[in-house]
Amino acid sequence: MSFIMGTTIVRTPLVESVCRTPFVQTPTVQTVAPSDNTTFATVKAYCHEIASNHIRPIATNILYDLSDFTYEFWNCQSGCDKYDYAMAAFSGVATGLIDSFFVRSPLYSPLGQITDAAVDKVVINFAQWVYKLDKKNNVTHRKRSPHNIASAIGFLEERYRVNYDARYGKDLLGGETLANFYPGNHHLKSLAHCPDIVGLFFSVLDQLTGKTSIANRGSVVRLSSIVPQTSSAETDFVAKVICGIKNWFGHIMSDVAGSSGTRGHVGKRGSGIPIPGFELFQFAGINPKAEISALSHFTDLMFQNGYDFRFGITMSIPVMINQALTTLFWGMRQRLCYHRTWKDILLSMKRDRQLARMQLVSTGCFTLIDVGDAALRSHGQLMLFALHLNYVGICKFAFAGYRELTLRCKHAWSVVQMEKEWNTLVF
Repeated sequence: MSFIMGTTIVRTPLVESVCRTPFVQTPTVQTVAPSDNTTFATVKAYCHEIASNHIRPIATNILYDLSDFTYEFWNCQSGCDKYDYAMAAFSGVATGLIDSFFVRSPLYSPLGQITDAAVDKVVINFAQWVYKLDKKNNVTHRKRSPHNIASAIGFLEERYRVNYDARYGKDLLGGETLANFYPGNHHLKSLAHCPDIVGLFFSVLDQLTGKTSIANRGSVVRLSSIVPQTSSAETDFVAKVICGIKNWFGHIMSDVAGSSGTRGHVGKRGSGIPIPGFELFQFAGINPKAEISALSHFTDLMFQNGYDFRFGITMSIPVMINQALTTLFWGMRQRLCYHRTWKDILLSMKRDRQLARMQLVSTGCFTLIDVGDAALRSHGQLMLFALHLNYVGICKFAFAGYRELTLRCKHAWSVVQMEKEWNTLVF
């Protein structure tokens, strides 16, 4: 592979064999200036001689060097040829069609029904495991083991009670100032319900301080519950933090498939927990003159229409197939065409520029089909368009672009170094 070091282009034998450009030295030719009585034909011949002997070799050198540099930087760095691009595009198109026909939207998703059932089974198994563990330790919360999704959720809600599980604004001191806080969206508004590092932080913080952290009008509001909550029996700070982490995970498992009251009715899906990172939209696009920002309110409506963690699992299935298929094509070609060992292939996956370029093309094709399908199925309705978008696929495309950038620029973590390197390439 070729790469840039300062202003020097370092070439490998492959690059030399493909795009070697012979250096054309400018010949030193003595030209005689025309005299005063020179005819037009003489002047034309003189200009042609100057252009042929001086200007044309210089222009040819510049053109060759520019094309040589462009070829090396944009193509040889990745090492991809037309077959690699074809395989990457095929992976993106194939998985994009899977997303279009089987994922679709939370309102109707054939694959989503399968993932919802799988999540229900995981919750039931987890509740039964906790019940048996408590029974073994002589701790009894219920006489009967959870046997369906409603009883499993009810058991986990009772087993992992937390102080930040308010369902209405009236359940909190000063909750009348909250905008649009009710059971349909309190898992999104209450930051401790998020299944990511943000949710873990606010869950432990709320349990230690006895308050509830809520995203409201683009800011975090922390309110106390009207009904006093029982604090942890632990006295040591580290033990309290560990107990808080355990309660956070257990409560997440009780909410991932909806509430026990909603799931007790046949045919109701319930409101789950948000997709990791989705709660950050509650702090984006703030308009100080409006009661609530348009983007946060829009994503709130998306969440209430089923765009939750369970549907996030559904969306991740074609994305994972895309990743696996692209990596498989790359690995098989490395093994069969370039005769690399499997150990070498596995060790070079994280830093291979060719694989990074193929994943960028593959996820780009996937996202293009996903956006096109969402536009066709929405019929001009913005909410339907957003519900058909694959949030996981868009995040994967952004990550693939960032990875491509980091593999190109040695100092990608520093904006100053990136600017210096860009200036050396352009000027």
